[in-house]
Amino acid sequence: MPVKILFVINQLYKGGAETNLVNLLNALSPQEHQVDLLVYDQLELSEAVSLLPRVPAYVTLCNAAENEHDRAFLKKALSRIVRDASGKQLYRDACYRFVRGKHYDVAISYGEWISPEFVARHVCADRKIVWIHSDIDKAQFFNAEIMFRFHHEISLYLFPSQRSMQEALLRYPMLQGRAAVVHNLCDDDAIRLQAQQPAPEADAWKKPLLITVANFRREKNHLRQVEAMALLKKRGLSFTWVNIGSDTDTALLGQIRAAIKRRGLQENFLCLPAEEN
Repeated sequence: MPVKILFVINQLYKGGAETNLVNLLNALSPQEHQVDLLVYDQLELSEAVSLLPRVPAYVTLCNAAENEHDRAFLKKALSRIVRDASGKQLYRDACYRFVRGKHYDVAISYGEWISPEFVARHVCADRKIVWIHSDIDKAQFFNAEIMFRFHHEISLYLFPSQRSMQEALLRYPMLQGRAAVVHNLCDDDAIRLQAQQPAPEADAWKKPLLITVANFRREKNHLRQVEAMALLKKRGLSFTWVNIGSDTDTALLGQIRAAIKRRGLQENFLCLPAEEN
């Protein structure tokens, strides 16, 4: 019998953790695994690249907010208000219908940025897992109270590296004996194939080029990159630093662009939105 697995995530836009999930889904054997994927809060954002089209066909997908359009933003705002006030996450009816009457071997709450409540409280599974993708001992966005409220329901916490796990264990000793490392997957063939595709806009950029792919979030520290480039420019190095990533944090992006202008790097430090490739 195939292993029945449920993954639960709030959104599936292009990012490191989300790409790893898609790579994992493509690496699993459809003959050996029966996989459900619940995406419970996917909004239609023009500035973000959705990975939903890359979910393999063998996976049973529930995009709970599909076809809600502008109403999805209102529901997200209401959900955030309720969550911040009470710690309780609101879910759409489609989420409950998707898992109703099902029993999984493994149910995985994917990401440390969401509460594991849905998996802990509303899913029937032999093992319940939280998959963490950042250094939770340092991440400013991480809310330990929300994450560990359902600790007694969780069998295992997964980390992408030995270091991230060890630092988490030091900060949160109750994870001892319930943590393991699973390294992120890269789709080497897909990367090589994409590398063959032309990038016409690059012809206008001054060489040499340095490319960084990272969504514009505070923990990525693009502001430090600007300062590093200013120092290198002062030392006589001339190059173009191209940064590609989701620009949904407009306040942070404004700070980055102000720092670029202040350092006179407008022609050298480029901030581009998320790309398919």
